[in-house]
Amino acid sequence: MTRAKVDVAVACAGMQSPDWWSPWAAMLLEAQKTGEVDIVHLWALQSALPDHNKNHCISDSLNPTKTEGQGIAPDTEKRRNDKTDANRVEITRRFLEFDSDWIFWVDDDTVPPLGALTHLLSLGRDFVAGLYYYNKPPHNPIAYIRREGSPYYDPIWNFPYGTLMPVDSVGMGCTLIHRSVYERIMQNFTVVMRPNGSLAPIRNDLITGELTQFKEGTLAEVPQPRIENGNMVIPVWTPEVDDNRPWPFYAMEYGRTEDHHFCEMAIQSGARPYIDSTVNCQHWKMKPADRLNYKREWMSREGINPGI
Repeated sequence: MTRAKVDVAVACAGMQSPDWWSPWAAMLLEAQKTGEVDIVHLWALQSALPDHNKNHCISDSLNPTKTEGQGIAPDTEKRRNDKTDANRVEITRRFLEFDSDWIFWVDDDTVPPLGALTHLLSLGRDFVAGLYYYNKPPHNPIAYIRREGSPYYDPIWNFPYGTLMPVDSVGMGCTLIHRSVYERIMQNFTVVMRPNGSLAPIRNDLITGELTQFKEGTLAEVPQPRIENGNMVIPVWTPEVDDNRPWPFYAMEYGRTEDHHFCEMAIQSGARPYIDSTVNCQHWKMKPADRLNYKREWMSREGINPGI
């Protein structure tokens, strides 16, 4: 029997409830003992902060990535690139450098149930997640459907228990992704650099004409981003040859979390995320929230006496 080679990636702040560690470790040990899984690497990431908060973090180190020429003063650099989106990108870079088949994302405040990893592997989906729930009311599932013709997402409600269903976006608290999803994204998108120095993936079939490579002094020669007839016009280039930043699979911008960014590229590359509603995780802070919290909230919203 061929063992699935899996890297496990955890966003870890080192401030979890002590009750988080035991069930999380038990889940991984159980998966390893089945003989079906070979956990190759365990990657630890610094924990999450929303984009609008993390830009206000006080720095105790400089950004290890390239800052010169990007409008960032090294002596005032905050730990902007030490947070979730940049860390997920870096872990993904390392994952792709080795030959593991899968990466299993777990956040530092979610605990998948025993059997979660082997069950998700058995489903035969390239991109599949278990369910966890917002740890405050309304306790909605962290799985979303995109509103038609809109950039906004709504959490799923009143979904049938025990089903495998496609969604438009999932969190990364209990999510299994095959390496081919990342490879397909890289094949279908080209990374460009914007005038502010940030990287953005653009779908290949939406690029016309030739792209030129950014060089020092280029910004003095081109117009700044502008609005024309309701459309934003912005110059872009391919990054410099010595730009060593990893492929930007995850990005938090304008209040959007990095999971939406990744899921949109995956879907456009032919890999829609699925959720399995039988895999129900606990979502910890000082105490866990789980499917029971969600069920109480949903029944209350529907005018049903929970009785539980």
